[in-house]
Amino acid sequence: MWLYPEGGLGALGNAIHARQDAYSHDLAGKGMMDHLPWLPSPDKPGLEQNRDRAKGARRDMINTIRAYMLGRRKAPTCAEQ
Repeated sequence: MWLYPEGGLGALGNAIHARQDAYSHDLAGKGMMDHLPWLPSPDKPGLEQNRDRAKGARRDMINTIRAYMLGRRKAPTCAEQ
């Protein structure tokens, strides 16, 4: 299922979303079951149990954007993490 438009930026958007979901759901060991209303949301990076995974997701997102920019022969403006 495509969440973003086709083309390079759309592919980048899908890649970032998938990588963020990996940190918030897969690495938490609960998958999408964490979205049950009586459980703390895995999508809130400020919650204590989510902070380490949120830091990893941010680092991964920055590196994904950097790789995309380098692949297009453009100088990335975000710091390498």
